[in-house]
Amino acid sequence: MLPYLRAPIFVATVAISLFELHIDVRRFFNVAKQLERWETEQSWELNEQYEALRVKLLYSSYVTVALATVAAVAFLLARMT
Repeated sequence: MLPYLRAPIFVATVAISLFELHIDVRRFFNVAKQLERWETEQSWELNEQYEALRVKLLYSSYVTVALATVAAVAFLLARMT
C-alpha cells in the first residue's frame, strides 16, 4: 500500500466511528422513546435496523484501522531499509 494512503485511511476510520456514534445516539433515543410508551404500543423495528447498521459500521472501522496500521508499519519498514 502506498505511504500517502495512510492518512486518508485513518481519516476514514474516524469518519466511520463518528457516524457509528451518531447511529448509537439515535438508537438510544429511540429506545428511550419506546420505553415511555405502553408495552402494547412499543415498536422495536427501527432499533433493530440501527443495531444492524451499527454492527456493519463497527466492523468496517476495524477493517480500515487495520489497513491503516499495516500501511504505517509497511512505510516504517521501508524507511528502515
